[in-house]
Amino acid sequence: MSKFRSAVLSVLALGAILPNSVNVSPVRAESVTGVEVLHAYHAKAVQQGCTGSITGRWVAHFSNAPKQLADPNDPTLSLFHYVLEQVHEAGLPSEYAMIPFVESAYHPELRSRLGPTGLWQLVGTTARNFKVPMRGGYDGRLSPIDSTRGVVNYLKYLNRMFKGNEDRVIMAYNAGEGAMQGFLKGRTKLSQITHSYPKKINALTCLIDRQMDKPSFRIAMSRKVPKLHVVRAEAGAGNLNSWAKQQGFDPNWIRKLNPALAGRSVGGLEVLVHDPK
Repeated sequence: MSKFRSAVLSVLALGAILPNSVNVSPVRAESVTGVEVLHAYHAKAVQQGCTGSITGRWVAHFSNAPKQLADPNDPTLSLFHYVLEQVHEAGLPSEYAMIPFVESAYHPELRSRLGPTGLWQLVGTTARNFKVPMRGGYDGRLSPIDSTRGVVNYLKYLNRMFKGNEDRVIMAYNAGEGAMQGFLKGRTKLSQITHSYPKKINALTCLIDRQMDKPSFRIAMSRKVPKLHVVRAEAGAGNLNSWAKQQGFDPNWIRKLNPALAGRSVGGLEVLVHDPK
């Protein structure tokens, strides 16, 4: 049993040893603890704990990821759980839910000056190929709903193409399936960035593994976090901020979760929401 799994199961089983302020009792259907999210990740991960060579470079590069997961004011843990559920529902391994950490540090609003955009840092061609809506005034790459839906379909496509080889799928996500096929046939070379992609995913998994050894992180991850789900705003609804207030949601969180809807009416559109206050 890996240290990661052992630490997670210990927190699930031994809630009594934690401070009274930490509740690890069974949760309602609309909430989940961070420990349970990590347990779900581990249950369907290909790699168990730290495997292979872990370079200090990538551990340092992604050192902020555990802090984001542990921060109760940061929606990263809820977003990670949402993405993980979509990945699992598609029958894909947990590691693919780490891709947004590599691409955007789980910031759905991120725009690269080179063109890639959103949680998954999609380029326009890939987005359109996998039916991520991009139309006048709306960029679905900035929507965790639309972008994740499209990327999961893309990952399923890559998973079939590369016969479930996780490293090849991850590298193809970075370089494109054509480049990866050319590399496997000895016709093209891949960049060092592409070659290091599996190492980045492994470093992220290892970081979380190591953090689970620390009581402060285990306590932070034992908190309840809101599960995210998709609702469709009623026709004629106003802007995102006013709609969120009317529906009893935290407008600050709703803005962070839905950058594609900033500054526009949400009437008839899908919105990613947390549990009402």
